[in-house]
Amino acid sequence: MDALRDACYECEVGSKIYDLISDLKTHNYNYQNPVINKMSKMKADLLRADINDLFVLGRNLYQASSNAFNVINFFDNLHSNLNNYGKDVRRHLLNGMSYEIYFDSKAHLRRKFKNGKN
Repeated sequence: MDALRDACYECEVGSKIYDLISDLKTHNYNYQNPVINKMSKMKADLLRADINDLFVLGRNLYQASSNAFNVINFFDNLHSNLNNYGKDVRRHLLNGMSYEIYFDSKAHLRRKFKNGKN
């Protein structure tokens, strides 16, 4: 499953999720910060999104949670912020976030688990 090895993952080019993931992968907080606002404006799109795209989006949100202040703020109130999305969206985002803690971009178990600061 390519979503587990997100270094190799490609969602459908032109999809709105593709744009969010691409912005998060830049490692540039000027691109990462607007992702949270974009997500809130596209709740209906997220409900229809592919589950693998949501999983990878969750992984990349977690990756950006130590750099981009809007993403950091999203994680500071993660429970209430995720409640703005449908149950299935929440589940797939959380699965991706959790996976990111324990596995690297090649789906190998990390020697040192991510804690948001590394």
